[in-house]
Amino acid sequence: MTATPLGEVLKKCTNKYDANLLYEENALISKKISVHDNRLSARKISAIFDELPTPLHLKWHKVNRKNYYMSSLNRHQTLISNPGNLGDDLADSLSNGYIEGYVADEEQRPLEFVTLTLVQSNDSSFVMNALSDLNGKYVFSAVNAGNYRIKATSMGFRQAFLPSFTLKAGQKLSLGKTVLLSLTKTLNEVTISATRPLVEKKVDRYIVNVENSTMAFGNSIQLLKSAPFVQVSPSNEISLQGKKTLVLIDDKPFPDVSIKDILLALPAGNILKIELITNPSAKYDAAYGAVINIITKKNQLEGITGNVRINGSLGRYGQYGINSSLTYRKKNLTAYGTIGYERKEVYINSEQHREFSDGNNSSQLVDKTIRRIDDDIYTYQVGADLEIGKGQTIGALINGNVNRWNGNIPSNVSFGEINAPADSVLFTKSTVDFKSETFNFNLNYHLIVDSGKSELVALATFTPYENTLRQSFPSVLVDASGNVIRIPKVFKTTNSPIIKIFITQLDYIHSFEDQLKLEAGIKFQNTNSKSMISYDLQNADQFINIPENSSNNNFSEKIYGIYGTLSKGWSKDKLQLGLRLENTQATTSSILSQHYTQLFPNVLYEHRINDNYNFALSYKRSVSRVPYEELIPYITFIDQYTVYQGNPNLKPKFDNEFVLSVKLKKLNIGATYIDSKGIFTQLPLNRDFNSKVTFFSVQNLNASKDYYVYLYYPFQLFSWWNTENNISPYGHSEANGFVLGRLFKISSNWWNIKSSHFFKFSRNLKMQVDCYYYSPYTGGLTKNGAIGNFDASLLLSILNGKGEIRVGGNDILKRNNNRTYQDFGVYRSSNSLFQDSQRISLGFTYNFGRAKIATPNKDLGNSDAVDRIK
Repeated sequence: MTATPLGEVLKKCTNKYDANLLYEENALISKKISVHDNRLSARKISAIFDELPTPLHLKWHKVNRKNYYMSSLNRHQTLISNPGNLGDDLADSLSNGYIEGYVADEEQRPLEFVTLTLVQSNDSSFVMNALSDLNGKYVFSAVNAGNYRIKATSMGFRQAFLPSFTLKAGQKLSLGKTVLLSLTKTLNEVTISATRPLVEKKVDRYIVNVENSTMAFGNSIQLLKSAPFVQVSPSNEISLQGKKTLVLIDDKPFPDVSIKDILLALPAGNILKIELITNPSAKYDAAYGAVINIITKKNQLEGITGNVRINGSLGRYGQYGINSSLTYRKKNLTAYGTIGYERKEVYINSEQHREFSDGNNSSQLVDKTIRRIDDDIYTYQVGADLEIGKGQTIGALINGNVNRWNGNIPSNVSFGEINAPADSVLFTKSTVDFKSETFNFNLNYHLIVDSGKSELVALATFTPYENTLRQSFPSVLVDASGNVIRIPKVFKTTNSPIIKIFITQLDYIHSFEDQLKLEAGIKFQNTNSKSMISYDLQNADQFINIPENSSNNNFSEKIYGIYGTLSKGWSKDKLQLGLRLENTQATTSSILSQHYTQLFPNVLYEHRINDNYNFALSYKRSVSRVPYEELIPYITFIDQYTVYQGNPNLKPKFDNEFVLSVKLKKLNIGATYIDSKGIFTQLPLNRDFNSKVTFFSVQNLNASKDYYVYLYYPFQLFSWWNTENNISPYGHSEANGFVLGRLFKISSNWWNIKSSHFFKFSRNLKMQVDCYYYSPYTGGLTKNGAIGNFDASLLLSILNGKGEIRVGGNDILKRNNNRTYQDFGVYRSSNSLFQDSQRISLGFTYNFGRAKIATPNKDLGNSDAVDRIK
């Protein structure tokens, strides 16, 4: 049998298992071993490492499932590894010491996979190596007493030597923190810096490394606007690549009614990275075509830490907020809490034109409305995690969102013939008062066994939500000369939904050999909703309830779900197969009963040619369930001439999505095709020509199709100026459905671009400019106008990194005018919406405490349910 260099054998192993192995080349260069290839097959990588290198006096260590390192054994380590040869050295070997520490960068962020080399301080002779883990921690165990130094090296950072130290026999020595400085080389007057890329592309997601870049000022909503392929609507609805999107914070879902307020209160400077999951697996609820997971900054040491963040902005009106967090960790207990307050003075100016014609009658209505609202948002969260044994954790979490807003909504509605002056105008000064409360109560259990190969997560979440919306509509009708025609009776409306959601789920993950992994889980969701709508009309000096315009309805829904995902990796290929089964049972006040069972498959295949070239194919089926309140036969008056109605006959929408993505070095190209059935959207239901009242409801369309091409390309102009660019050069959307008794079909070709520019003027001063443009496009049976603008922000780090000052501008070019159009023959409408979005912002963040501590991540499991609360 021919002896083979050990390095070649280990290279075969790491290629087979798609693993990374770090070692001192000098320690292995002269090592050879005789081995048959069949000894390397159908075995655990740990068994191979145990059998082959140990006789050569080499020691291996597992950092995680993908990374390992190997180093020489000194004499005492060899004795400990071979107890039969201990002899007289037993006592000395068992008294060996222990050294630990952690490494961070200049901004105090933990550095992973840093090589730590322990050497003798007198002659710098090699002793052993260690690697820092994902939290920056490293450990040298079984070290003899003596005088040592430690060398720290990592790509992109300057090599560092720790001061010499003395280790006593059996001593446990903590060296604390070592800071590595970024490595910068000057070559022919060109500066080259090695850093983690701003955006990393994975097979199913993009990862935006926020902390390594200059990100937008202010809150997380503004930050998401600058992320690739993310769109934020005027009402702060968030979507990724135009799909229905689940937004998580540290893997935790929050109700749709509060997630926007939470994001507005969460500063961009407190975010570590954003995962843009464009191809979510069957693990996630079938109700989502995409997932955005916002990962906040987390740290690991015991102690107390916290921060305080203050921000404000000014446009036509002002907004300000304060947010603070505190975390305590001691041994097996981690306790944490956050509290925040946001005050917003909201200004929205909208104008709607409606035209009606049925051959016999024709008229138009122009509604100009100004919303001036004072909005107060209170958020809090308290929780704790307790490690109850090896690999076992139990936890509890309570979070809440309380929202209070009130104000005036003056409007004037003019009436007349089409293309003619108005013959009358209705002036209304509506008052509005809104209160809402949302809470989450969560219990969870987490178990990791078999060296991390098996993982079990169990949780139960209870979510109560309720709100009360009161409106009053005093008005006066005048003619074209301003003379009073009549004063309509004042009416008031009160909407009070109460929704209670209970969810329990169990998730299991097991990793087999040969890159085979199984994920499976079950879930049960029970929802009960009560909706009370009161319509009161003024009669003399009192208000009388009008029963035909009032309602009291109950809604109940149960969803049973089970899923399984199997993934297998090879040297250059990866295949993932997933299937989710869901059974839904829904009833509405004994009026409607829906019972359906659906399968949701998910397939992903990736082929990697090399690190620079690969391609992936995927298919996913998903469902969009109807918001709870739209299934209730309610009647809500927006004003005297606009009435919204519920639709108990609504059906869910189903999507089939196919994606091809290709990586060509830095350029990523993708093509997506989505076929949808049953898309639901708000449409005119009926028009009363005598009263001039239009009734609207959410209705199902027949079908829609969307296909588009997208590109992502990062480009470094200079060492201090880099860009991230994503563009959809071509997209096509079409939809068809019945409106007012007729079949309509519309389509559009569209394109968009977003380009972010990052400038690093110095270690403490950074700047970002975001530019974007979206061409006109169609969604459902509605046409949407083009929008474009740019934002800018400046970040100044002060107080040795403990403080940050952010100054920025939003919608600098102009206030965006968001326009929509609908044309259904007898009914045509156009809408424009201006918001107080052209603003200048200022924010300050201060971090305090003697140690940084990780806040545990929890998935409350109620994301699909609470997202349907609008």
